[in-house]
Amino acid sequence: AGEQRLVQYSSLLVDIVFKGPPCFKQLRTASGFDMDELDQRLERAPSSLIATALNRELLELAVCPIVIRPIFFGARFVIVTAPALVAAANDLAAHKIARGLSTVVVTTATTGATAAGIRSYLQNAYNNWWIRPRYLLLMGDAELIPTHYPGANNSWDGVKNGGDQYYGQFGGGSTSVPLLGIGRFPVDTDAQAGRRRQGQGLRERPAELLQCLLRQLQLRGAVQDDDTNGVENRTFARTAEVIRAHVAGLGWNVQRIYRDSPTTSPTTWYDGVAVPWYLRKPTFPWNGATADVTAAFNDGRALFFHRDHGWWNGWGTPGFSTGNLAGVAVAGHEFPVVLSVNCASGIFDNEATETSGAGYSNAASVYWAESFLRKADGALAVIGDQRSSGSTINSDLAKGLVDAIFPNLLAYGPATTVRRLGDVLNAGKGYLTSLGYGAADQSRR
Repeated sequence: AGEQRLVQYSSLLVDIVFKGPPCFKQLRTASGFDMDELDQRLERAPSSLIATALNRELLELAVCPIVIRPIFFGARFVIVTAPALVAAANDLAAHKIARGLSTVVVTTATTGATAAGIRSYLQNAYNNWWIRPRYLLLMGDAELIPTHYPGANNSWDGVKNGGDQYYGQFGGGSTSVPLLGIGRFPVDTDAQAGRRRQGQGLRERPAELLQCLLRQLQLRGAVQDDDTNGVENRTFARTAEVIRAHVAGLGWNVQRIYRDSPTTSPTTWYDGVAVPWYLRKPTFPWNGATADVTAAFNDGRALFFHRDHGWWNGWGTPGFSTGNLAGVAVAGHEFPVVLSVNCASGIFDNEATETSGAGYSNAASVYWAESFLRKADGALAVIGDQRSSGSTINSDLAKGLVDAIFPNLLAYGPATTVRRLGDVLNAGKGYLTSLGYGAADQSRR
């Protein structure tokens, strides 16, 4: 230092010595193809499950000499399948792995065939696998893979509410938002499952992804004016218009298919806001029909949104039922995602004793959502209510779903687009939770 010389070295060899036992700490903030930014944020959050586990140190430390079975390393995507559908499940897994998503297939012979057994398997995977599951697909209809029935009977239907969110509610109650993004192929045969897998693969090809950039969206709804005084009695059309204004403002082409029921001249929305001039008769006819809906499906809309009445066999006004699906022939693999936010159009568990009989459903039938999904040229995915449900909570759910796909509709949630349907559904449920809906609303969900 006293000579004030600068010495340049062409290379340096540095030894770094770590103190402590011959182990390494497993970082819970992972990265790479199996983790996106949202996943990493979730991983950084403190885990109440780990904090209360007796073996919490073992969950965070991996001792070098231990030989671990490959399944322990886990996967981001878990497919739970009925044994009869395992060929289609393996085919889908190979497709997802080829696209960079770590995937594992497990049959109910391993998990157990009960809802409790399947959930126990998944919770163990979530707590202990090195690659923690993030998404779950249940491959099989309700008689092959059961759904879950929390609480008392639905107040309108006389049967219990049923749903799959139970399979991701680790450490939470019956109204908590699942920690997994969950979906189901409600199919009975390997051939039906294979068609669902092929539809997903075709829609994910680069050429088909480019078709999504056509930015086409279709909104279907009704103005319900029971006393025909021009004032909307339900939130249906108002919700659709709030959503339309937001999405159209983002540059999407949004087609309206609206109808009045009963016949009226709409002047005032449900919330007291005046209906704008361009939606008043005769400028806007309010005469949307079944043929318009069929034509929109066949024209290749990327996303459909429906807000009105519904039931097991389809939509209310304008009517679009299971029988109308025969007229749908989606061309060019432009299979739509359908947000069917209404009573009971999403039912898939009619084979279960909790729903069969009591005038609610027929175990031998295949209802609207199942039929649309099983159709080779039908829907890519359907998000819909399993049971009769309240108008206000459904409209709030609809806004939560759309806000996830098209951010900033609400002062809620992330400012970036949610692209995975399981996450979209969870975002909608999370918005309901933020509004205070809870256990008291289970019977009216």
